[in-house]
Amino acid sequence: MEIGDTRGCLIEADAGVQYQISQDFGIGGGIKWFFLDVRKDETERVDVEWDFDFVGPAVTLPPF
Repeated sequence: MEIGDTRGCLIEADAGVQYQISQDFGIGGGIKWFFLDVRKDETERVDVEWDFDFVGPAVTLPPF
C-alpha cells in the first residue's frame, strides 16, 4: 500500500486446529505470523523505516 511518500506492507497469517469439548466449550491452538513494514522518504538524504515481525503460538479458549 502507498499513501503519499509513505509505503508499506501488512501481512497476518494464522494456522491452527480447534476441538469442540462440549456443546458450549472448545479449545484451540496454532501459530500466528504478523509482519509490518513501513517506509517514508522524507528527503533525499533521510529515510525512515520501521519493520516488525512476530511469529508465535496462539491459544484459544472461548466457546465456539
